[in-house]
Amino acid sequence: CQAGGGSQPAPMKENIREVSICHQVLRRQGGMEHYAIALARAFRELDLHVVFYARTADMDLASELGLEVRLSGQRNTLRKLRDWQFKRFIERAGKSMTGLQIALSRVPMRHLAVCGGTHLGYIRAARRVRGPFDRLQISMERRAYESVRFVVSHSDLCTAELRELYKIAPGKIKTLYPPLDGVFSSGDQLSSR
Repeated sequence: CQAGGGSQPAPMKENIREVSICHQVLRRQGGMEHYAIALARAFRELDLHVVFYARTADMDLASELGLEVRLSGQRNTLRKLRDWQFKRFIERAGKSMTGLQIALSRVPMRHLAVCGGTHLGYIRAARRVRGPFDRLQISMERRAYESVRFVVSHSDLCTAELRELYKIAPGKIKTLYPPLDGVFSSGDQLSSR
């Protein structure tokens, strides 16, 4: 992903016709789920084919948005291993993915990873000792951030954690605040928020 051995990611040269979005859940519920829906809707408005990879999905919502859904088929998974099992599903599915790839979960993709918070940052803020499942989450996050061309950070705090705790190059990180009413904004537009 590095152009000429420099620290800046290589520009995308593909003609994008398909977008793969990976998030464990496709439902109207939490913040990242609403973010995933906003992304899917925006790409569909651009007349792009959107494939949503998930562990579970509201199929009526997928139909309403015009999405193709591919489910991991996970059943009765221990809660602490769901992320790891989903990562394994995405690793297998990734071999056949085409177009733009966006990860909203801790999974390796080619193009974008969206960071709404980091596990290392959470552990530091909570002053917790890392356990075995924490180490698994951190390992998956590192791999996800290393595998992509760019990381979209949702806050200045996330950006700082990505640089300090995960050693992600500043040129690889773009701060883009989550949408309010479906509208995305960059750090330059913060005063208008």
